[in-house]
Amino acid sequence: LAAGTTETGDAPKLAEWSTNVYEYDITAAQTDNQGSAIYDSLKFVAAAPATPDSLRTMNHEAQTEVRGFSVVTEDVYYIGRDLDETLAGTFTVSGKNTNTSIISGQRADGYQGDDAGENGSFFEVVNDTDLAINTITIQDANRVVETADDSESSVKDGSGSVVHLNNKDANVTITNAILKDSSAEGNGGIIAAHAGSLAITGSELSGGTSGGLGGALYAATTVNISGSTFSGNKDSNGANDIYVAQGGTVNFTGAKSTISSGLAGVGTVNKDSSEDLNLSGTNSGFTGDLNVVSGALNFNADETTDSYISGVTNISSGANVNILNTSGQNLDIAGTFEGDGRLNIGNSDADYNSVTINGDNSEYTGNATITNGQLIVKMDDENDEYFADSSQTFVVNGTLTFDVAENINKTITSTGSNFASTGGIFEKAGAGNLSITGNWRGLQGAETNVSGGTLEFVANSAADLMISGDINIVKDAVFQVTNNTNGRWYLSNKLAGEAGSTFAVVGTDNSVTDISNGNHSQFLGDTVIQTGTLEFTKNDTNAFVAGGVNLNSEASKLTYTTVYNGDETISALKGSGTLNKRGSGTLTVNDNDFEGTVDVNT
Repeated sequence: LAAGTTETGDAPKLAEWSTNVYEYDITAAQTDNQGSAIYDSLKFVAAAPATPDSLRTMNHEAQTEVRGFSVVTEDVYYIGRDLDETLAGTFTVSGKNTNTSIISGQRADGYQGDDAGENGSFFEVVNDTDLAINTITIQDANRVVETADDSESSVKDGSGSVVHLNNKDANVTITNAILKDSSAEGNGGIIAAHAGSLAITGSELSGGTSGGLGGALYAATTVNISGSTFSGNKDSNGANDIYVAQGGTVNFTGAKSTISSGLAGVGTVNKDSSEDLNLSGTNSGFTGDLNVVSGALNFNADETTDSYISGVTNISSGANVNILNTSGQNLDIAGTFEGDGRLNIGNSDADYNSVTINGDNSEYTGNATITNGQLIVKMDDENDEYFADSSQTFVVNGTLTFDVAENINKTITSTGSNFASTGGIFEKAGAGNLSITGNWRGLQGAETNVSGGTLEFVANSAADLMISGDINIVKDAVFQVTNNTNGRWYLSNKLAGEAGSTFAVVGTDNSVTDISNGNHSQFLGDTVIQTGTLEFTKNDTNAFVAGGVNLNSEASKLTYTTVYNGDETISALKGSGTLNKRGSGTLTVNDNDFEGTVDVNT
C-alpha cells in the first residue's frame, strides 16, 4: 500500500507470500501514524511453517490476488500435491540464484496421495494471471493425461508439465530461470503455450520430454525469447526443442539465444535482434516461415542427423544466415530462400561439407557467398530456380554446382556482376541440360567442371563471355558452345576431357567460334561441329584438341591454320562438313570415314 493511503476499519491484507520456510500474510501497517487511518508501511506476519503444499496454497488456494513463493535456503523444495489451476492475479515464484534455489516435482518424503510415486506438475495458467518465474530452478516435473472425473486439474490433455498457459489475457514471464528434466504425456514437455503471452529471458530449458509435440516448448500463441538456451529436449518425433503450431509465433529478440535440438512446426519464427541466434539439431520438421529481420542466424550441422528447416527462410536487408556443415556428409535443405539479405555457405576458418538447396529460390535477391565449401543447386523440376538475376553470388575458394536432372532444361543469365569469384569451381552435374549466357567473366580463375549431362554456353553477342578458368569434361558429359553472334566469338579457355567426353559447337552460317587462345592437348574426347565454323590458329603456346573431330553436317566447318615449318595432326576426322587448311605448315589428318570437303589454301 502506498505510503499516505487512507483506509478505514481493520488493516487490509494486501498479499500472501510463502518461502520454503514460512508462509506469510502481508498487511498494511502504521509506523508513524498509529491510531490514525493512515497506513505507511507493510507488515509480514508468519502465518505457519511452510509445507510441501505451500507452493500449491499460493498457486491454487490463496485469498488475495497478489501472492508469491520464494526459495530462500539451499534446501531443495519438494512438492506434495500437484499445483492444479493457477488463480487470477499476480503470482511471483523466485529464488536467490538458480544454483541453490530449486523446486522439484518429486514428491516430498511422507507424501501419501493417490499419485505418490509419480512426479507432480506445476502451473496451470487458465485464468487472467500474471505469473513471473525468476532466478530459480524448477525440475523433475511430470504431467499426465487426466482421465479421472474427480481430478482438480484443469488440464486434461497432459500438456506443459511446468507451465500450461491457456488464457488470452494471461501473461507468463520466465527470467533467469532453469527449467529442466521434466516431461508431459501431451504437448510441451516443459511448457505448453496455447493462448496468452509468454516471455522467456536469460533462461535455460533442457531435458524436456513430450509424448506429443515440442520437447521443451509447444507454442500456439506469441512467445518472446531473449538470451536463452534450449538443449537436450525431445518429443514423439525425436530430438526437438520447440514446436510452433498453426497460429503460433516465436520471436527471438534481445540477447543471443541457442537452439540445440531443433525447431519443428508450421507457424512463424522471427529473428529480430542484432545479437545471434544459434541453431543446430534436427529442423527439417519446421515447414513454416523463418524471418531473419536483423543480426545473424547461425546454423551449424555437425551431426549426420542435423537438418535445416523445410519452410521458407526470408532474409531481410542487413541480416545474415550463416550455414556451416561439418557433419561429414551433404546437408540437403528442403526449404527455400527469399529476401535481400546475405546467405553465407562456409567461412574462412576451415573446409566444409556440401550444402544442397532445392525448389524455387527465385524470390531471393540478396547475396550468397560460398567460402571453402560447396553449394549444390538441385534442379529436379522445371519449376526449380536459382536465385534472382539481380542477386549476387561470390565463390571464395569454394564450389558452385548446378545439379540438373535428366530431361530438365534450365537457363541462367549473368550480367557480369552477379557472379564473382577468387578461384573456386563452377560445376555442372546431373544428366540434364544447363544453358548459361551473358558475361560470366566475373568468375575469375574459376575452373569449370562438366561432370554430367550438358553445359551449354550461349553467346548472343561478343560481350557474352565464358568463365575464365579451365574447362574439364568427364566421360559421357558435353560442353557445348552455341554461337548466335553471326560473327567471331572467342573461347579463351583451355579444354581438358576424358575419352568419351564431348566438346560441341553450334553456330549460324556466318558465326566463327575461335579456340586459338587455349592449349587443348589434354582434351581426349570428341569435338563435334554441328553447324557453323570452329577455327584454330596454331601459335607457340597453344595446341589443338588431342581427340577426334566430327564435322557432323554439311553446314559444319573446321578452319585450321598452321605456321611455317609447323607439323600439326588431327587424330581422327569424320563427318560430311568442310575442312579448311590454311597456313604454310603441315597438317596431317587421320581419316576416320570422312566424307566431306577439304579446302587447302596456303
